[in-house]
Amino acid sequence: MDSVDYYLIQNAKEKIKTMQNEDIKFCDYMKLKKQLEKVEKAMVSDYFSCNILLKKELCKFDLFNCECSTGKTFSVVTKVVLFLEKWAIDIYNPKGMLFVMQNIAPCKYYANKINEELFDNNIIAETVDSDMDDIEIKNKLNRYPVIFLTHERYKALAQNEEERKQFSKDRILLVIDEFINMCKKIWIDNIEYEKLIVVLKDDEIKRKFRNATKELKDYFGYLEENSQDRDKELHIKNFKTEYTYISTEIEKIKQFIKDNFDKQDLIDFYNANNKRSIYNVLDEIKEFFGGTCILESGKLYTVKRNLQLWGLSKNIILDGSGTLNYAYYLQRNKINFRLEEDYKVLNHKNFTIEHIKINSTKTSKNRYSNYYNLCFKILCELGINKTLVVCRKEEHQDKKRK
Repeated sequence: MDSVDYYLIQNAKEKIKTMQNEDIKFCDYMKLKKQLEKVEKAMVSDYFSCNILLKKELCKFDLFNCECSTGKTFSVVTKVVLFLEKWAIDIYNPKGMLFVMQNIAPCKYYANKINEELFDNNIIAETVDSDMDDIEIKNKLNRYPVIFLTHERYKALAQNEEERKQFSKDRILLVIDEFINMCKKIWIDNIEYEKLIVVLKDDEIKRKFRNATKELKDYFGYLEENSQDRDKELHIKNFKTEYTYISTEIEKIKQFIKDNFDKQDLIDFYNANNKRSIYNVLDEIKEFFGGTCILESGKLYTVKRNLQLWGLSKNIILDGSGTLNYAYYLQRNKINFRLEEDYKVLNHKNFTIEHIKINSTKTSKNRYSNYYNLCFKILCELGINKTLVVCRKEEHQDKKRK
């Protein structure tokens, strides 16, 4: 990983002083400053540089319940400069960080902001997205100290320990912007099942796999015989095979693969299966026996239930719903969340909320002939610049594209 020139860092610190957030209505700037100072301290304070993946203790996260629309993301991104300053003097062992955002657009936006506005077009931060090949990703990870990635990439890394280690190498700070839903939808049908049989290659493994997943294969056969494999209606399915049995058998198969498959076999499978290792795919098979499944058009859907947040030596989450989201509480046995002092920085007494009591789906809205007229009336009364409308992307404009 390239070290950052100390002069560039000092220059960037001076630029931060001149940057001003947009004026925030009804905001207590003293409280906001205190909250952002706590985030800054968490980012640059002393901590061990060892990787949390090697520890047996609970992964620790500092959870900041920062209110929405207070410029917290912009402020935290600029604090990256202070983090880099702390480690810039160690030219032989520079330290980096990962910044996780909801999608690729804000990743690119803030990476460009760091490079162009703070570091005079010197590349300090880079993004990793799904369009890049493994070589390009590896080069970026090895070179740049600040890497932006999406929630989806973070979830993918939760399933792949080897790739996760690659992203974590020489990085000690992880900042996650907004809550990550770790629930992942997976599916399988008869075609995918047979493809998996083919790539298992070894006859003994095929036999073990067929025996372990017999109920799954028999179900696909039943659907085909009764012409239900093209039924678009949703059907509920719960398999009777005990999860402990299928889990034990899958683990035996995984161990056999580790002992007998060569590196090229594993690479070929990985590239042919949307960058999923054979072990990940086998783990997904277990999930279909671990709870309720939904059948639609021959595809059987369920969710991965074992995905967990992972971290580095220092981990921060910025989430305006931190005190409300029950998901953090549910993960308390595996993740140590420390909810930081809550600063309510916006005075909501000055806000007006108009709540239209209908279902928010597009279909439901279209049933109400006056829904959009009512929205337009509220906009006219309050003023466009003083109104926040929460709606779908396609509803931002009228038929005249206004």
